[in-house]
Amino acid sequence: MKSSAGLNSTPRDKVRALRIVSISMIAGVALFSTVIFFVNRSALPPLAADAASYRMEILAVLLAAGLLAVFFSRKRWGKKMQQARDSAGGLDEKLDIYRMALMNYMSLTEVPAFFAVIAFFLTGQAVFLLAALIPLIFMGAKLIAIKKLPEELQLSWQEGELLK
Repeated sequence: MKSSAGLNSTPRDKVRALRIVSISMIAGVALFSTVIFFVNRSALPPLAADAASYRMEILAVLLAAGLLAVFFSRKRWGKKMQQARDSAGGLDEKLDIYRMALMNYMSLTEVPAFFAVIAFFLTGQAVFLLAALIPLIFMGAKLIAIKKLPEELQLSWQEGELLK
């Protein structure tokens, strides 16, 4: 078995890995939501009766958490992208900064989506799944934006060709 220290990946391979990780994070939330949806349809949710009167308050908290997570992740994203653009290092260093920024962004937006699905599981209120949709939309948008990586990092033409 080869050690990972001896493997050098190309910039194109790094971008491909970013896409795979991003897709897996989005798919994880979607799969978890689907499983919980069908589990809730086959059994009574544990807090269905108790949480019914607090439906709007819980929804407001979930939406606020989702929007705050998106706000903070976008703010951090902007700072990291500026750091990557200002970096004097080569393409590998810029890709490493981009990778860290993307993982931070995806992780911050994934958490409120999971909380919304858990709230749906506990209460049985399907409207809570809509609160999970907001972070998923932003995660999907960032996945699509990986195609515009050369523009995002303001790479030279030669560096952009290495990513293709």
